[in-house]
Amino acid sequence: MSHHYVLRRSICFIVDTEYSGIFYHEKANKYVKQVFESLDDEDYFGFISLDRTPFPEQSTLQKKGNNTLLQQKFLKMMRKKDPNLLFAGGHGATRSESRLEVALKKAMKW
Repeated sequence: MSHHYVLRRSICFIVDTEYSGIFYHEKANKYVKQVFESLDDEDYFGFISLDRTPFPEQSTLQKKGNNTLLQQKFLKMMRKKDPNLLFAGGHGATRSESRLEVALKKAMKW
């Protein structure tokens, strides 16, 4: 009989903040908040935005218990941020893929 124990989790959200409507903005932020609140203080949490700004928002992967208040303020800021309601057109998929590739590489380094 084998047993598996999870001593701590590492969760890094990569969220595309350019939604096609406010519904997706609220749904994504609600889900991230629920997962964050379910983590123990010894679990790790990170967040990378796929925003098209030169320096997208991010919260590096770190123990939830180390900076809980700062991480909560960051998530609150992301919830209050107005969604960028741009519709992808033309080369949007290629640009989105390259932003995702950069975010995935960053998350893997963490």
